[in-house]
Amino acid sequence: MGVGWEEDLAQRLHGRVVLAALGDRTAGDDAAALSLIDLLDTTTNLTLLDCGSYPQNFLGVISRDRPEVVMLVDAAELGLQPGEVRVLDRSSVTDWGGGSHGFPMELLMQQIEVLAAAQVFLLAIQVGGLTRGAPLHPDVRRAVEELAAFFRLRYPGKREG
Repeated sequence: MGVGWEEDLAQRLHGRVVLAALGDRTAGDDAAALSLIDLLDTTTNLTLLDCGSYPQNFLGVISRDRPEVVMLVDAAELGLQPGEVRVLDRSSVTDWGGGSHGFPMELLMQQIEVLAAAQVFLLAIQVGGLTRGAPLHPDVRRAVEELAAFFRLRYPGKREG
């Protein structure tokens, strides 16, 4: 995993946080973010959203929650080793080929910033493969487990609802 993501996240996370997971459960490592919220489910008081492949459909839900921070989590092709994690601001996000979501990440982040008046960033997990029906790459699985442990420690307890 990338060095420093823990410190970067610790500095960014404050107040009410929405973790919005993007991905496709049937496309190998594209399921990484969704696997993360599965692991967290009721073990954290973060607000967890399974946005699947249509994150733009959750703009209203996110803005109504009135979070201080919105953390989008997605698998990405960043040219790193599988399972490496990066924290990216909107200014450093590039469209890495459209992904499975059909909505430019930069535009999604901008819309959330405007509608929710929240700090928004992307937690990107480097993919190892996107083969339909394939399980998570072992290094991506480890990254997801490390992220889950981090969030359980930082935001323990059961979420409401």
